[in-house]
Amino acid sequence: MKKPLLLLGLGNTLMSDDGAGIHVINELRRHKLPDGVDIVDGGTGGISLIDILSGYGTVFIADAVRGVHSRITVFSPDELGVNKKETGFSVHEVELGSVLELMNVLGMDMPDIKIVGIPAENLAPGTVLSEGCRNLVAEAVDIVIEMVEILLKMPECPAL
Repeated sequence: MKKPLLLLGLGNTLMSDDGAGIHVINELRRHKLPDGVDIVDGGTGGISLIDILSGYGTVFIADAVRGVHSRITVFSPDELGVNKKETGFSVHEVELGSVLELMNVLGMDMPDIKIVGIPAENLAPGTVLSEGCRNLVAEAVDIVIEMVEILLKMPECPAL
């Protein structure tokens, strides 16, 4: 049986803004979230994400994005791959995209996934977020909490 809802942070905290998703997840851990909501630091992802993702019905991923966006954007994996020039793309897109493609090829059940993209200004080595990215972390936390609340209020909540 699949677990209801996963909040997954992706990123590398040694590469400045690339660690934004991990900072969001760390802040979410400070909040009281409903039962059935798990929080996982997915780091830089890779093939281990298959085991993590396959255990859930719904996954919200916080991750750094680069591209034309200056604000936080919520999108699906399909939107991520369809129009990269307009939506920007995750710093971990190749890994996440490859993981999702492999899950599909293997015939695995795919969770419903939404990506909360935090704009990355600086991807150089370093452990500190840029000021712009740092200012968006609290907003991303609020967006994820609102998404959780909306999902759990749905009559036929896919996460329950």
